[in-house]
Amino acid sequence: MLAEAALVMILLCMVTLGAIQYGWFFYCLHTATNAARQGARVAAVLNGTPADGTAALQNALFPLLQAAATTSEVTDTLDPSGRACVEGRVIIPKTSSAVRLLPISLLPVPDCRAVVIMAKEG
Repeated sequence: MLAEAALVMILLCMVTLGAIQYGWFFYCLHTATNAARQGARVAAVLNGTPADGTAALQNALFPLLQAAATTSEVTDTLDPSGRACVEGRVIIPKTSSAVRLLPISLLPVPDCRAVVIMAKEG
């Protein structure tokens, strides 16, 4: 009876830790997407600049993700039809401690990437 309980507890702990890890990853992904959206929104308004958008993007990330992000910027771009757009981009590598809560690899976690493109006003 005790041996079966030990086996079940190990599996239950692994599933629980995996669920916590994925929950944290999705929270980081959601935060990065919202930050990219906020930065693109600020830069897309009339007379908005990519520098203003980048500042808004970085303010929307909490400090742990700010330090871990390899890319967090807003740039001017064109869509396929030639309209002026802005692109907010946040990339946090999977090796970062901000995305990976647990030091062990129970489940594979991809890079945390968020890209938002918005048309410029005016």
